[in-house]
Amino acid sequence: MISLLKKSKTLMTEIDVRMNGIVIPDGLRSKISFGLLHLSLEHFGSIITLINYNMSASAVALLRCQYEALIRSLYFDQCATEKELYEFTNYKVKKRLYDMLQSLNTKSNTDLYSNLSGTLSKKLNGYTHGGFEQINSRFSENELKESFSEEELIQQLTLSYNLAIISVLYALEKSDNPELLSYFQELKIKN
Repeated sequence: MISLLKKSKTLMTEIDVRMNGIVIPDGLRSKISFGLLHLSLEHFGSIITLINYNMSASAVALLRCQYEALIRSLYFDQCATEKELYEFTNYKVKKRLYDMLQSLNTKSNTDLYSNLSGTLSKKLNGYTHGGFEQINSRFSENELKESFSEEELIQQLTLSYNLAIISVLYALEKSDNPELLSYFQELKIKN
């Protein structure tokens, strides 16, 4: 766990240092998409900080926020109509995340986004909204405890790390920065 936390902190530092000042393509679509990628990365930094301070329940609650910011970024960049972009800027988003995932699947001609969502959605909902995952992590037999097991935290931090890498790689691809893209591709967690 300590090595993954250290690797995550290093990634966040590298993101802060190396991506400061990247060129963002002009236009509302890019502004929305990059803003959401930035939000996803901020959640990653917050997750690291909270885990570092043994506030793991709050940390894993942010996983859904990190994931949804990334999916919305991809959707608004790749699939959203001009009307949907306008609606977003006027606080009138009508499309549900599931529908965004379906649109991304259609656009990419895969089930990648649905598979990712199906695997994550129930657990992420439970983490975010005080579901069984959050409550169950607080007890060991008759004792109230503070956090998740080390194995669970490794899984959650690995997920957060991978979502951060996806966000970074997507941002660098869209900003046409092949040198930095290559650098960050090397930081992916090897299975």
